[in-house]
Amino acid sequence: MPGTRWRCSTGPVCWPSSNACTSTSSRQSTGGSHVRALTGRRTVRALAAAHVGLTSAVVVATGNHYLVDLGAGAAATALAWRLAADRARAPGGILIVTASMGAGHDGVAYELARRWRERGTAVTVVDFLHVLPLGLGGAIRRIYGAQLQHAPATYEWLYDAIERRPLLDRIASFFAGFARRRLLRTIRRGRHTLAVATYPLAGRALGQLRREGRLHVPTATFLTDLDVHTTWLDGGTDLYLAVYDGSARAAARRTHRPAVATGPVLPPSHDRPVSLSERASARAAFDLAPQDRVALMVTGSWGVGAVGPAVDALRRSGVVPVVLCGRNETLRAELAATGVHAVGWTDDVRRLYAASDVVVHNAGGLSSLEAFGAGVPVIGHACLPGHGRRNAQAMADADVAALAGDEHELVRLVHLLAQTPAGAAMAARARALFQQDAVDALTDVPLAAVPRPSRRPVLRLAALAALLPVAVASTSFGVSQATTKGLAVTHSPRTPTASVYVAVQLDATALADPGTGISLARSSISAVVPAAVAAAAPEAVARLRSDGVVVLAAFPRLPYQPGAARATVRRAHDEVALASAGSVPSLVSPHGLGVWQLTSAHRAHLPVAVARAVVSPADVSLHRGEQVVVVAPAASLPSTLDEVLSAAAKAGLSVRPLGALWATE
Repeated sequence: MPGTRWRCSTGPVCWPSSNACTSTSSRQSTGGSHVRALTGRRTVRALAAAHVGLTSAVVVATGNHYLVDLGAGAAATALAWRLAADRARAPGGILIVTASMGAGHDGVAYELARRWRERGTAVTVVDFLHVLPLGLGGAIRRIYGAQLQHAPATYEWLYDAIERRPLLDRIASFFAGFARRRLLRTIRRGRHTLAVATYPLAGRALGQLRREGRLHVPTATFLTDLDVHTTWLDGGTDLYLAVYDGSARAAARRTHRPAVATGPVLPPSHDRPVSLSERASARAAFDLAPQDRVALMVTGSWGVGAVGPAVDALRRSGVVPVVLCGRNETLRAELAATGVHAVGWTDDVRRLYAASDVVVHNAGGLSSLEAFGAGVPVIGHACLPGHGRRNAQAMADADVAALAGDEHELVRLVHLLAQTPAGAAMAARARALFQQDAVDALTDVPLAAVPRPSRRPVLRLAALAALLPVAVASTSFGVSQATTKGLAVTHSPRTPTASVYVAVQLDATALADPGTGISLARSSISAVVPAAVAAAAPEAVARLRSDGVVVLAAFPRLPYQPGAARATVRRAHDEVALASAGSVPSLVSPHGLGVWQLTSAHRAHLPVAVARAVVSPADVSLHRGEQVVVVAPAASLPSTLDEVLSAAAKAGLSVRPLGALWATE
């Protein structure tokens, strides 16, 4: 009525005008739309959508003008959704997917991003390990680090086995696929026009999206390793970029995809040879004489690998070793204590190259490419298992670096290449790898036709057959848990908290004892009788009934055949019923019933009850207001009953017969 004040369910007191309440409900709906569009977290998005639905439900339940409210609210919500979605999107550009698994992948990714940004192109860099759900990325990183430090042989075995055994390669592809949904959502929201991977599993994930027909922008993978491992390769990738011609040819041959050798991707500070003035300044900073032969030993960003024997051998031969320890402060402190030039993590690594005559690497990663750019000869030694050894061998095969098998060979190669024409020639061959700017090669990546995965009905049927037992087992477990709470079975109504409902399972010896019925009746405890025991002694079951004991039939173990299962349930019930003078006892299970057992009982139209717990006599006091079964030893039934009553009395509980409230007389 005019002049009457109403309280809207969605906000403060307002007049009963449809415009006023419409603005309130619309405001909350549009707010939920903004939240859902502006966040990437599934929980927050679900709560925002639920908020909109709940607001509508409240308006319908309490408003007197809800049709106008919902119509206007729906229109406002649709408009807000569109505006918020457009606002949430990035302006487009390039997506680069790297991984914090050493500096090599990140180095290429961020240098590509810098070059694109200089050209005015928007770039987004994401870490593949952060895209993986459930903390899987962090686990992979920790396992990888632990393998390299404590069990390098296991990593080398795995690295080689993935190429030899297709099953392991499919498992690696499966793990890469965990990131597909988040990567696809990132690309769609950002309206990216190109996706570039600098990490193997990231390239696999993008390739899978292309092959599945879900990603409609081109993808490229930059091979940061000279060795082309199978984890880098996917038939859905539109273009491969490589440091070395041989790597590009291998990728093209194995994937039938275009591949281009652009050379290393390095920032400008590493993209030119060291000058004489740089060399003199760097040597002076380390107090090195011009004639000293200096070997820079790099251990990667994690500071892994055995460098002690090599350092000792070089020092004995008159070579000055300088060790770049990365972030491994323990290694740096140990070497510094022996008088070795040990350097921790630094951004001025070019000065170290400038001071050195050779660079000794153990993985063939970013530091080797930076040495190529600086014009310093490179030697591989004591390389890390897996990709480290393969990269070193690939560089040696390309004649752009040397490879030492032991400390003696390392010393020989250092003297051969340090400040010699042979070293200068090798450095010149490595410098020749720098052919073109990778950004130019990625400017116009063609969107190749990608073969969709073939439909394999036989494999799908096999997978369905394999999953069927799991589905049945999980469903049965769920039904079992539900029946323990009284769902779909006969159960007592809400019971007083000061009571506990108890039954004792009897065997043939206890059933034959004439005093069993009197003891159970005096104790207000029911009897659970297995069908076989009841069939062997029907007069004893009848005597229990005449003593006033509630007799329950124990649920039998069922065969797998449906017809036989129903027959078993019916026979168990009928045998106890016959021995109970025609009464209809409930079938009681001491545990939850699975879907098979429950279905068999219901198909046989039999009452079914489930005990909440199976306990020892002393534990009865812990189950206030619940239904329990006590499995009693045959020779000590009276003492068992006394223990039950004593435990209940100490807890202030009264004992009642299990099934007294729902057994049919």
